[in-house]
Amino acid sequence: MALRHGEHCLQSSGWPVGLLPSFIIRIEDRHNPAYWLTVLARQNTLLSDLECLIKDVWVKGGDHLSAFVVGNETYLNTDTEMAVPPLADLIKTGSLFYYEYDFESTTELKLKVLGVTPVMPPEEQVCLIARNLRPSFTCSLCGEKADFSVTYSGEESPPRGYFCMHCIKPVEDGYIRHIDNSPRNGGAWDYQEDTNAAIKWYPPGWNVDELLSPPDIQQFMTYIREYQEKDQVPQDDQPLDDEIVVDMINAVSTDIGDEIKAFIEEERTAYGDEAAILAEEIVMTCSTMVYGYYEKKIEDWDAPLIRTTLLKDTAQNPALPDEWLEETVPRSLPVPYLYRKSGQTPGYRSHDHRIAGDRTSLPGDRTETEGRPERAGL
Repeated sequence: MALRHGEHCLQSSGWPVGLLPSFIIRIEDRHNPAYWLTVLARQNTLLSDLECLIKDVWVKGGDHLSAFVVGNETYLNTDTEMAVPPLADLIKTGSLFYYEYDFESTTELKLKVLGVTPVMPPEEQVCLIARNLRPSFTCSLCGEKADFSVTYSGEESPPRGYFCMHCIKPVEDGYIRHIDNSPRNGGAWDYQEDTNAAIKWYPPGWNVDELLSPPDIQQFMTYIREYQEKDQVPQDDQPLDDEIVVDMINAVSTDIGDEIKAFIEEERTAYGDEAAILAEEIVMTCSTMVYGYYEKKIEDWDAPLIRTTLLKDTAQNPALPDEWLEETVPRSLPVPYLYRKSGQTPGYRSHDHRIAGDRTSLPGDRTETEGRPERAGL
């Protein structure tokens, strides 16, 4: 119904008409389709343009990793791949593709090309032309319309609930959030609706005031944010004690030290001393984090754990060159699969993967021989 209404509005909008038709794309939360957007995108739109709209309108809360999966290809935002090629080379009417944001508290979106139209976005490459109304929740205490969600921490704390302005109050062991019109509502601590960022993707004529919450809610949330920030315990950014690090390295050496040495020698033979030094830096950093921080011995390793460690932890090693991530992390397996430990996700194409116990070998890996894992090419 929204599509039919939108097409009628587009035809009478007076927006520019081009020789190449624009795509009409529906974007929805894969797990809660009540959250949806409909956007108009020119044929030469890039995935990076589409991601900017999604982030500004819906999901952005921090500098998180993200990816599109189109067919068999994965386009990470850690490199320049979202800048090529244009949408016209990737999708057509009826195409399904996917987007994931923040691989730790993941938001999963499904995108479908509903059709095309000669009408083009009036200003940007992409324009928001329709979206769902803000979902309605009932206050857990009085039954009136709720404005806030509360998520409690701690195993013995009450479950998450919804509250109106009259029933809400600061809590000692939880987080109060305004019920935002976003699939990250209530599930991501760093998400905060940014109307100033979102407004630029709206059609001409809209203004920020039309997107803002009522003044009393804005005032209350300003107070709550200050209250909760004072109550938060700052993260410990201090480096680990040297003795702890040594113990972590010793645990790695004791368990898989011989395998690592053999692997490094293979790298040296095949690629030279410089590659061997880089390989040793990567392997030891990653293995130390897995053993020490995640407390996982090698029999408990799997693809999601290794991928997370490489992208989140090993990437912080200042000794590694900028291009190591792109050349090291296996990219033939889509990101959405790597972050699931079992089964294929509906809607994703099948890929060549092999699973032995809890260990997952990635496409491009050599098979296991002589009781130890062989290397994936660097």
